[in-house]
Amino acid sequence: MMPEDSFDPHQKILQFIYTSKISYDSKTIASQHSPYLCEAEETYAIADRLLLSGLKALSLDFLSRSFTTENIVTQLFGPLSLEHDKVRAINIYFF
Repeated sequence: MMPEDSFDPHQKILQFIYTSKISYDSKTIASQHSPYLCEAEETYAIADRLLLSGLKALSLDFLSRSFTTENIVTQLFGPLSLEHDKVRAINIYFF
């Protein structure tokens, strides 16, 4: 666990490891207008660090289905997109 990580994504990751299931609140990304990562973004970043490819794929799928015309610019220039090529590619494709 990195100091900048919050607890909730780690709880989601443990849930995924034990159940192979994960759920996100679909409102978190749609209403995001802040520099902070939402739950799915944090989970994606942590799954990337932990080499959990299945969880990364599920998180990326959720994120790609959550993009709207209201949040795509924030997402495209957000920290997750700038650090992860796959996320950036999905953002650019949507844009």
